[in-house]
Amino acid sequence: MKIEQTNRGTYEVAWSKGALEVNLVPANPDLKTTSYASAAFNGQMIYLHDNVGITALRLDGCPPVPRICWDNREHHFWRGFNGGFRPRNTVVNDVKISRAGDNSHVRISCYYIVDFVKTTVAWLFREPQEDQMIAWDTSFSFENLSGSAMEKYMAFFACYHQPGVNYHWDVHDRISACADSFTGYSNEERKQRHSEITAAYSELTKGWTAGIENPTRSKELYGNPVLLSEPREWYCGGRHILMVEPGKCLNITSAMRQARDYMLAPAETDLKPGAVFTAIVRHAIAKIDGMRDLRRHWDRFLCDIAGSL
Repeated sequence: MKIEQTNRGTYEVAWSKGALEVNLVPANPDLKTTSYASAAFNGQMIYLHDNVGITALRLDGCPPVPRICWDNREHHFWRGFNGGFRPRNTVVNDVKISRAGDNSHVRISCYYIVDFVKTTVAWLFREPQEDQMIAWDTSFSFENLSGSAMEKYMAFFACYHQPGVNYHWDVHDRISACADSFTGYSNEERKQRHSEITAAYSELTKGWTAGIENPTRSKELYGNPVLLSEPREWYCGGRHILMVEPGKCLNITSAMRQARDYMLAPAETDLKPGAVFTAIVRHAIAKIDGMRDLRRHWDRFLCDIAGSL
């Protein structure tokens, strides 16, 4: 693995089969091609959705992946929360970049504090296995600095991409297409927890969604917290696979065919004063021809979590 800074203010991580870029500059003005929204500020256009996360990916012999921003910190909420979308463009702190002496892996980390929650994000990139084109882990920790409990805390992260069919691991142990607007849960309790908190929060966000087509959302139970893209030419015929640590996943979401999103939440529901909640998400690009292939990647993910990666 190699890493170097680009002239766009991003960091390029390269490996034997391709390269990707990690953006650590909120509202990075040099990444206009991946923006999803913009606003005028002091006579200049500020691009709102080019936040911290994976903003570019290319595999050898394939066209660059168009229009992505993965592990995009979006928003968080809890019972009684009355804030907005402040996590989107907060300044990151304590950026750390390291590469193993044997070049086997690269690690990038930073943190930000919003609404008295310190969120630390770390990306771990390694040379892929034989059945992968690339795979990396994104780990999160959430620390409550407020001095009071945050009841039913949940944090939402987005993975924007070119519109296309998304798939999920359904309760019948199959790879099934998602509805255009889909949310999946592991059980009815988590479904109810999400609905209870977000029902009140939705009143605060109407201004953000005005004019956006919002089809009726399909709410289902899933077999495992996994979302997949359709096979794509920019993945060399493979798929993007998103896997979320079970027990830490409140839900997975496919929004308007343009996102493979996930929501993280403590198993004990509340984030108590001084408490730290952690979770791991894995991304992989690989050929998936059926459940046997998908199960192999999932089992490896679980094994690595058990071994603390």
